[in-house]
Amino acid sequence: MKVLIITGDGVNCELETARAFKMAGAETQILHVSDLTEASLIHDFQALALPGGFSFGDELGSGKVFSLKIKNFLQDALFDFVAQGKPIIGICNGFQVLTKLGLLSKPGEIGLAHNEGGHFIDQWATLKVTDEDCIWLKGIKEMHLPIRHGEGRFISNGHTVRKALEYLDNPNGSDDSIAGVTDESGLVLGLMPHPEAAIKEALYPGGVVTGSLGLQIFKNAVNYCKERF
Repeated sequence: MKVLIITGDGVNCELETARAFKMAGAETQILHVSDLTEASLIHDFQALALPGGFSFGDELGSGKVFSLKIKNFLQDALFDFVAQGKPIIGICNGFQVLTKLGLLSKPGEIGLAHNEGGHFIDQWATLKVTDEDCIWLKGIKEMHLPIRHGEGRFISNGHTVRKALEYLDNPNGSDDSIAGVTDESGLVLGLMPHPEAAIKEALYPGGVVTGSLGLQIFKNAVNYCKERF
């Protein structure tokens, strides 16, 4: 199977994301959003990832410029992609982009704001999986993953969301301790923690893994696609 990883100026986790998918058994291709000259190109792939970083310097807010570029050219194609049963993951900055595109809920219903403490967070967080029906999280109960963000506080604005991951200690003040959400189909996952930075034991503090490796998220998507496509 082949995974498309869409990058943009300021995105800095595309190589780590590609490595995670490769370790999970997939082929990958990294494309800059400006090089996707034909929206139909994404249908050559079975899964798609929006990696973390600080796309376009977070001008106007995290992920806003990146999402506008995608919205003007790829939005309809992305909805068609999911309608075909193909999974999408947005990590950190990619999660911020997904919320603005309306792939997780209607545009404007949910968002990611500045952390409650008012400063950038760079630490490890323990997470509980609350929705194993999400294809990315199948069979996972708990994970310990790194977080590194300044605007990662999830805001539901009173709307009901399908929570997929929950912080046990809620380091950024997210509504309902939400660390990640999925769409109604369970195919689209947006999360603030970085599973691509926790794909083997040596990357964990002291080499001690708590719960499932971050790699399992990518393995789940690869296995799903191999079975379906």
